[in-house]
Amino acid sequence: MNERVEMTMEEIEEEYKDEWVLVEVTEDENYRPSKGVVVAHSLNYEDLTHPTHQFHQENPGATSFAFFCGPMIPEGILVVL
Repeated sequence: MNERVEMTMEEIEEEYKDEWVLVEVTEDENYRPSKGVVVAHSLNYEDLTHPTHQFHQENPGATSFAFFCGPMIPEGILVVL
């Protein structure tokens, strides 16, 4: 049985470094997720598609947040806007 463990976003980022994470948002500050429960995680974003659909079917009205726990731009790459 999977135990639901509420974590801060910082704890999630540390625990799932360099992975994509789907989180059920349990608390927010000014509309930014601050705490949540990890629903799914993977090295590939596409792997979160089915868990996202399943989560919202089973939890209508719940808020989820998918994000990458690591740098979006690899070290050594310069981005010019």
